[in-house]
Amino acid sequence: MQLSTSYRPDTVFSKTEKGRDEVVKRCFGLSPLQRRVLILMDGAKKFSALLEMIPERDLNEIVSYLVNQGFISSNSPAQTRKTDLKVPMSMPTGESMQTSAVTSAKTQHSSPVSPLPVELIQDPTKIREIKDFMISTTTTYLGLMSADMIHKIERAKEAAGLLSIAGQWHMALRESKHGNRFAGAYLDQVTNALSGQTAQAS
Repeated sequence: MQLSTSYRPDTVFSKTEKGRDEVVKRCFGLSPLQRRVLILMDGAKKFSALLEMIPERDLNEIVSYLVNQGFISSNSPAQTRKTDLKVPMSMPTGESMQTSAVTSAKTQHSSPVSPLPVELIQDPTKIREIKDFMISTTTTYLGLMSADMIHKIERAKEAAGLLSIAGQWHMALRESKHGNRFAGAYLDQVTNALSGQTAQAS
C-alpha cells in the first residue's frame, strides 16, 4: 500500500457496491483500520473531517488503496503531488499481500462483474436491539447533543438504514469526551450484529 496521494479537503467519498459487501461480509481481508475508514465513507463526510480522526499519512494511504481497489469512489479528483508522479506503485507486502491473496481467491469463485450479495438481518426484534444499543450509547456519551442522532437512529426502519448512519454515529462517539475510547469497538459490534455475525449488539 505504498501510495501517496493528497485529496482535496472538500472531497466526499461513498462506498461502492464492493465496499458495502466488505462492510457486511469482511470478504476481502482489510485491516481493522482500513475497514474503519471504509465504514466512515458515508457519502456525507468531507476528507477534512476524516483527518480529525486519523493521521493524514495513514488516511492518505488507506483512502488511495480503497479507491484503487474499488471499495470507494469520490466526488472530485485527487490532487496528486508532483513528486509522486514518478513513483511507481510497489509490489504488495505483508498486510497488502494478504489482502490481494484474499481478493484473488474470492474472484476465482465468483463472477468478475457481480460482487457478493449483501445480506443484512431482517429480524425486527434484533434490529430493535441494535437500535436500543446505539441509542443507549448515544445518550450516555453525547448527553444534550444526543437528540439529533437519536432521531436519525429511530427513523431507520431496516438494517440497511442503520448501517448507513453507523459512520455518523461512530464519529459522534469519537468526538465525545469519554466515548472515543469505545467508539471503535462499538462500531464493530453494530456492523457485526447487522450482518448477523453476533446475537445482539450489547
